[in-house]
Amino acid sequence: MSISFGNEDKSWAQYGLIQSPVLFKNEETPYKAIIRNGELIKILGRGYELFPNEEAIKMANSAAELTALHPFPIKAYGLKTEDNILYNKEETKIRAIYTYDNVEKVDGDKVNLGVNIFNSIDGSSSFGCGLFTFRGICSNGVIFGYEKLFSMKRMHTIGLNKILDDMKNRMITVMEKGQDVIETYRHMAEQKLTKQLIAKILKSRLSKRVLPDYITEEEATLPDLTQWDLYNDITEQIWHNEKAGLHTKTFQFDTLHRVMPIQVRQI
Repeated sequence: MSISFGNEDKSWAQYGLIQSPVLFKNEETPYKAIIRNGELIKILGRGYELFPNEEAIKMANSAAELTALHPFPIKAYGLKTEDNILYNKEETKIRAIYTYDNVEKVDGDKVNLGVNIFNSIDGSSSFGCGLFTFRGICSNGVIFGYEKLFSMKRMHTIGLNKILDDMKNRMITVMEKGQDVIETYRHMAEQKLTKQLIAKILKSRLSKRVLPDYITEEEATLPDLTQWDLYNDITEQIWHNEKAGLHTKTFQFDTLHRVMPIQVRQI
């Protein structure tokens, strides 16, 4: 058996990225290789549209400037960070964080509301935009799900200026929907913990490593806490876990938001 690569596509060579069709016995296959600086990143379908993380960050910075959003420097435990950019261990996936200057108040806590721009070069996520919140008192961030922004084909079709304008509008819309999250947070701060909610969390796919002792201990009694207290205790464990990468943190946040009453209108 003979597997080889075909003619190289060097469209993004300035970032060390090359795309090469995968050949089997010198015949084309439905796959291509994504290569960075001579190292194989991933074998993906020929239809995969590579968009470098560097280009995604440039576009995000330009669109954020149009909306008066500012890069939000942040520390995320277990991840590589550069100013407002979060990277996975392999540096193939990013989250770029932006917020407004104003800070929301939830039960006396200061909470930043912002957007996070998603992208990857390994096929694990599309170029997208989602919500982000940051609770200052314990320095923990929360990543919410995202909506795909644009395909490379559409970028080439409608042009950069139109793309930036559309992206700006999408960021504004995401921030508007983010007010739903803040209101839900405030509602959670008024709601006491219930045995039913604790049971749902214990039955979920969340690791016990991110759950507080007061709900996991065998003889645990119902604590006199609010849903907001429990939510922050869990998100703090997720965010501060040095052993959890970007994929794991995102999965855990998604799982938590399927169990706890976070409501966000469709973007």
